[in-house]
Amino acid sequence: MNPEPVVHTTREAFRATAHDARADARIPVEVRVAVDDPFEAYRRARHSAGEGGFYLETGGGRPGWGHFGVDPVAFHTVEAADAAERGDAADTVENDGDTDAAGSDREDSLAALAAFLEGETLVRGACEIPYPCGVVGWLSYDIARELESLPDDARDDRGLPRLQLGHYDRVAAWEIQASEAGAGSAAGVETTLRVTACPRVDDPDAAYEAGRERARGLARAAIEGDPAVDKPASGAAVDDRVGGESDAGLAEAVAAVFPGGTITGAPKPRTMELIDAVETTRRGPYTGSAGIFGFDGRATLSILIRTLVRHRGEYHLRVGAGIVDDSDPDREYDETLDKARGVLEAVDAALGERAGTAVEGR
Repeated sequence: MNPEPVVHTTREAFRATAHDARADARIPVEVRVAVDDPFEAYRRARHSAGEGGFYLETGGGRPGWGHFGVDPVAFHTVEAADAAERGDAADTVENDGDTDAAGSDREDSLAALAAFLEGETLVRGACEIPYPCGVVGWLSYDIARELESLPDDARDDRGLPRLQLGHYDRVAAWEIQASEAGAGSAAGVETTLRVTACPRVDDPDAAYEAGRERARGLARAAIEGDPAVDKPASGAAVDDRVGGESDAGLAEAVAAVFPGGTITGAPKPRTMELIDAVETTRRGPYTGSAGIFGFDGRATLSILIRTLVRHRGEYHLRVGAGIVDDSDPDREYDETLDKARGVLEAVDAALGERAGTAVEGR
């Protein structure tokens, strides 16, 4: 293993890509380094970093790409109190003879997401890494309230944001081949970590120098820091792909499929009404989405299940079961607790003690 990061993007290649790029575009500078385990590399980098970080990888034995990042350059948040809901437009107030929509000054979460990305342009050059930079975070299930008129029965007991995203100008990525998928970090198997930084190209030479040093810094942190925490086991997941073409923007595309039908049932508006009627508190990120959004129009999202949220010194874990006509309620309840057990055991191991628990929604 070569422990030293190696610069892969040459100055000449960067200049050539920058030649026809607009001045505020971002161009990746790639540095490569060999590591034993990408998760350990992430923990090393995260240990010495500031606030914020993410680790996303293909699970369930499927080939694909993994990505991680630390130290976002900015955070983007839409608070629940600032978010518009579908019913807002129907509530009007009289103002000196004019009728205005109540809540018209509130924010549309998915439109805000599109606005975060609007000022960014990525010019890839020869970089084939899916996300050399971008914004990463989660979307609350309760964004559904902005898309459909739902009852207000479930109490918002935590006041969690509608979305929260970190803006990362450098990312570490690695490719998982079909023969390696599901193999984990086998002894003696090296992974090439491909670290990219994406500077703006106002001045190509200065941008190249800055990007190279930013990428080197993350690569060094990934091999020199303290790994600190063991990697948890991962479970199998379902991966369905549907192809198509559309003129819709990113916000419209996400709105068309959000939240995922596999966790609402169908018809979606009616089943979401039933969810709101039987669940006493709002879901927050649970059954919403975690995702990474690139600066070239691409995005990858997953549905969040078995979701652990740390809020005001407490951990809130949400799990559930898919209920159909012939479901046995007692068996489904027991299965739901079984799903929670693995996450609770991981929390106990991390804290070094047995945490006290209470079950809600029984």
